[in-house]
Amino acid sequence: MPGPDEYNELIFKLGDLARERLANKPSPPRALERVLTAEETLVVREEELKAVNGAMDEEEAAYTEFCQAVEEEQAQLQEMTIEFKKAIASAEIRYKSSREKIASKENDLKHAKLSCQKEEVKIGEMQHRGEKAKATMATASLKNLRMDVMRRQREIREMSEEAEAIVNPTADDGPSNAIRARSRIKDLDNQLVDREKSYNEALGELDQQASEKEAEIAAARDYYDQAIFLLGEEVYHARVNDTVLVPMYLKLDRLGKA
Repeated sequence: MPGPDEYNELIFKLGDLARERLANKPSPPRALERVLTAEETLVVREEELKAVNGAMDEEEAAYTEFCQAVEEEQAQLQEMTIEFKKAIASAEIRYKSSREKIASKENDLKHAKLSCQKEEVKIGEMQHRGEKAKATMATASLKNLRMDVMRRQREIREMSEEAEAIVNPTADDGPSNAIRARSRIKDLDNQLVDREKSYNEALGELDQQASEKEAEIAAARDYYDQAIFLLGEEVYHARVNDTVLVPMYLKLDRLGKA
């Protein structure tokens, strides 16, 4: 005995045929408008997913191209460093020592700035209590503290420039070229890390968008299928006269009598 699944399948097929046969005919069934709207929505969602997938492909291609370019440049630079390994090692030791001294100076600068902040608070409290003479003396002391902060900042800038000159010498000779090549290799390594991070973040965001679009497409397809089914029911009950649709009516009639 035929079941409801067979009936539903025939109704869906009838709706699908009605979509093809009646879309451009005058006075189409009311349910056809719902089908066309659902169809348009589904197409839009699929195009949006296609765009997201395209963006993912472009992102991957750009990342791959970047990695290949870095690899090629590093390979060329590596050849320049082989002959002058000792000069590179010496420069790196001196650079490390310089950075340690700078770090110590930066720590001292931090404490000097804190001293300025504390002195500013004390002066404010003195002025609030009306201790003008003490506030004036403290202001002179604060001026010296601020000058000390500026001096320390200048020293750090100069030390940083000297440190960078160690690993990026200006001379045009073998050792200097090798040292610059080594610095460039490290810089490229850092760029790779940053680029990989941005690539993963971008890919993760696009993957999330793709998942959302896939869910939207599934919902749009369900709505479209429902619209097709409702069109099939409307056409069957209305017995719209069409040479292709009439045989489907007869099949459904026989199914109903079975």
